[in-house]
Amino acid sequence: MGSRFFTISKEELGEKITELSPDIMADVTTALQIELNLE
Repeated sequence: MGSRFFTISKEELGEKITELSPDIMADVTTALQIELNLE
């Protein structure tokens, strides 16, 4: 059950990332830069 739920969530997440790709990529890039600066 756990992995099945995870698979469904992953597919839904993929669809949302495809739709909102530019905004999400900007957020991810910002988050990665913050993490790198903290190290």
